[in-house]
Amino acid sequence: MQRAYFILVLLFYLNSCQNQVKFQKYEADESRIYSIIIDELAVHLPPPSPPPNGLSRRELDSIKRIKLELVVDTVMFKTDLGFQLTKSNQEYQALVDEISTLDERAIKPETIKSSIGHSLVYGTSLEASSSRYPQLIKISRISFNRYTTKAALFASRNTGRLSGVVILYLLEKKNNIWEIVYEKKVLIS
Repeated sequence: MQRAYFILVLLFYLNSCQNQVKFQKYEADESRIYSIIIDELAVHLPPPSPPPNGLSRRELDSIKRIKLELVVDTVMFKTDLGFQLTKSNQEYQALVDEISTLDERAIKPETIKSSIGHSLVYGTSLEASSSRYPQLIKISRISFNRYTTKAALFASRNTGRLSGVVILYLLEKKNNIWEIVYEKKVLIS
């Protein structure tokens, strides 16, 4: 009886160690993906009035280089959103469906960054920003495939009480770098 108890405790310990390694692996990928989504969702507000002849390439590039202050929610939210993908993206459908089964979870703020230099403020509302044009960015839990080479998530950007969007993102890891392969606006307010 004592031997069976010892084996049971040993198996429980080994399983918990394996889950911890898997959790840490997902955590690093979640941070990388969240950082990509932050830069993707940031919008330069308000857009300048275009001149009569439009903006030159140089002027457009200047606008894109403006650094923003973004409010980032570090709790990956639980959602019941679903979305039916087209045939060309069917390999991601199981991942999209799985998102609604994942519970919310916090992510460490120090692991999230903007690769293009936006200033990040951590909070849950637009009031956390001192910017004249605040933006709040949130993401759902991220669903990964078995090999952690494909991922799906919902992300939202709010710029006011009735100004927001939720976008479905599908990503693929190529050469150890996550790339967005598909995005679709699923809700607009």
